[in-house]
Amino acid sequence: MTKQLENTVALVTGSSSGIGAATARRLTAAGRVARPGSSVYSLTKFGAAAFSEALRQELLGRRVRVSVVEPGTVDTELVTHLRDDIRQAAQSQTASIEPLRPGDIADAVAYIVTRDHRVAVNEILVRAAEQTW
Repeated sequence: MTKQLENTVALVTGSSSGIGAATARRLTAAGRVARPGSSVYSLTKFGAAAFSEALRQELLGRRVRVSVVEPGTVDTELVTHLRDDIRQAAQSQTASIEPLRPGDIADAVAYIVTRDHRVAVNEILVRAAEQTW
């Protein structure tokens, strides 16, 4: 995979936990994400200012591809950030579904960024096999 990612930079937002962390680990293993503490890695911590700096430092003069990844039900801590009533409804709706793991979404992101530069993946939907909505 490293050769496929030569001369590319990945910006991973939300990389402190869950899907973002799994994606950062997956791409770091391929040598594509900046070291922890750099402006690229710390987008969650520093927000828009870090994004602007990352663009200035890392992407100047490069072709930028943007893809939308739509994950279905994923086993992350995100549900704990919801109000009690919404959390209970979400847990009730997904109780019978074996959820995706954050690594499943990281694999989808790795697929997107490892396509040849002539190929753009605009959108990808990844859902749990039992999820029908």
